[in-house]
Amino acid sequence: MARTSRAFRQMHAIHAWTGAVTALALYVVMLTGAVAVFARHDLAAWADPAVNAEADPGFSAERALRLSIARFQAETGAPAGSAILFFPQPGAARAHVSVMAAAEDGAAAHDGVDYRLDAGRVTDASAVVGRAAGDTERLYQTDWTTPLGSFLVHLHTDLWLPPPWGRYLTGLLGLTLLISAVSGLVIHRRLLRDALLLRWPRGRSARWREAHKSVGAWGLLFNLMIGLTGTLLSFAAALLLPIVAVIGFGGDVAEAERVFVGIPPAAGVERPTADLDRLMADVSTRSPGFRPAFLHVHHLDDAAAVVDVTGFDRGAVSQAKYRFDGATGTFRSRLDGLADDAALSKTLAMLLSLHFGNFGGGLVKAAWALLGVASAGLVLSGLMSWVERRGRLVAGPVGSAAGARLAAPWQARAGRPAGALAGTPGRAPSGRGYGLLARLAGGVGVGVPLGLAGVMAAAHPMAALTPSTAATTGALALVFWSLVALACALAIALRPLASVLGGLLTAVAICLLAAVVARGFLAGVWPWHSLAEARWSVVMTDLVLVGLSGGLAWAGLRLARLGLAPRAAGERVGAAVP
Repeated sequence: MARTSRAFRQMHAIHAWTGAVTALALYVVMLTGAVAVFARHDLAAWADPAVNAEADPGFSAERALRLSIARFQAETGAPAGSAILFFPQPGAARAHVSVMAAAEDGAAAHDGVDYRLDAGRVTDASAVVGRAAGDTERLYQTDWTTPLGSFLVHLHTDLWLPPPWGRYLTGLLGLTLLISAVSGLVIHRRLLRDALLLRWPRGRSARWREAHKSVGAWGLLFNLMIGLTGTLLSFAAALLLPIVAVIGFGGDVAEAERVFVGIPPAAGVERPTADLDRLMADVSTRSPGFRPAFLHVHHLDDAAAVVDVTGFDRGAVSQAKYRFDGATGTFRSRLDGLADDAALSKTLAMLLSLHFGNFGGGLVKAAWALLGVASAGLVLSGLMSWVERRGRLVAGPVGSAAGARLAAPWQARAGRPAGALAGTPGRAPSGRGYGLLARLAGGVGVGVPLGLAGVMAAAHPMAALTPSTAATTGALALVFWSLVALACALAIALRPLASVLGGLLTAVAICLLAAVVARGFLAGVWPWHSLAEARWSVVMTDLVLVGLSGGLAWAGLRLARLGLAPRAAGERVGAAVP
């Protein structure tokens, strides 16, 4: 029995401290993930009125690729091993081609040159308007989506930290979520039974604990899945593939990648790659309304060449890949990730589909978003419950005998006389650190929604003011972090905390409404225009923004009034939140 009790306490400590140490960063990742599920389609269409339009039929993939390869060979003197063409998105004037040199073993190196092209004139060398050398895999991250979508996805996947450290951090946070979910299930042994009992106990600490347990019960499976898939996705390329290479391929990462991605090695026999425009016409015939994102040529001008055309079928929310024999132009297969014949591609597609809800249309994405918001609330409620409990344990109810008894063990450890802390009416010095943490948690809790709302409001103004997609994305990152920092500073410096948080919630509501207005003025597209054009995802986005604006304005004003209301006589206030 003693061993069981000790194991239970240890598991409780693991659950509490794992959540407390990483709670604020995990809250940012969870809440931004709830928004990021819409970033590449719905919010992209909202941010750019031309996103759902058909691609420019006059753009020649063949000419763009050959122009870039000729430029690459002239500059480097090296043969091209593979190339990735990122198509110009509707409304954009730029395409770009990333060319990688061939490695000695016939594989394609990751380092190469990226050429930016004027999509309207790819017939001569003057179409090249810019170049950048380096790791070309970074291009998968940003350039085929809108600045708003790019910012939101990267905020969720790496918190805009330098690679690979941001991805490592989010991977560790996913592992933290997984550990917290498992340990929470163990320590709350009646968690599933109590899930249907919705209670609202008296006292702030009790309410935080009850909210934490209820949300944890309802979202248990979701949190286990998100924690596992997030961890695997973050560490897949950085750790898992090298480990597999060491175990099964003698440390040859390139060979492991070839096997798991499903691309055979180069044949070493020169043969021109098929005309890419003909392959694009084939894809359009097979999938009318297909919207291409990028085209990848493996083993360029080799007998074993493979061409993958990746994009969105009409009405689809997840990508599909059309694979061709590069030498003959023969269609091989349509791959939607789960139907891929390559183990690594299939696994990654399954993980991505589960993590972002890319398998069941808009309803699944909406459910994922709601569960993501609930999970963010789970993290924040757990931290606040921990802060309340620890703050009261250290300082106790101010000036009370109970506080003196609770504080005695802590005072003894610190070598202070009994009653030195809790026995001093009106003061609780040992609880100040927890009070600061509570205020910081409140600032982050409202600051992240404020930052996201500010980014939505700034998306169209920044696109009009900044000269490039990269500059717009960077400006949005600056807006987000500045607003989060401002919210934290106000929550720490001003009192009462409830009034400050109420005011910040009202600011979130104003920014959400401003996002709809700014889009109308700067893009010339108001909600009724989207309704007339039957752009339903855009209409829903506008309705959600307006609805959230009204709800948060109401909640913010109520919270602000609550903070200004006088406290009842004799009400005891814990030391955690001054």
